Amino acid sequence: MFGAEFVAGIAIAALPCMLALFYVFFRFEPTDEPVVEADGVSR
Repeated sequence: MFGAEFVAGIAIAALPCMLALFYVFFRFEPTDEPVVEADGVSR
């Protein structure tokens, strides 16, 4: 079961990086841009 453990390790290692990227993206996004809802549809 090396594959499952490897994938789980990559996911756990990449999760903080992805959260940081999303935080930086939403934090420094210009306020005059259209608001993107959780479903990804621009309003």
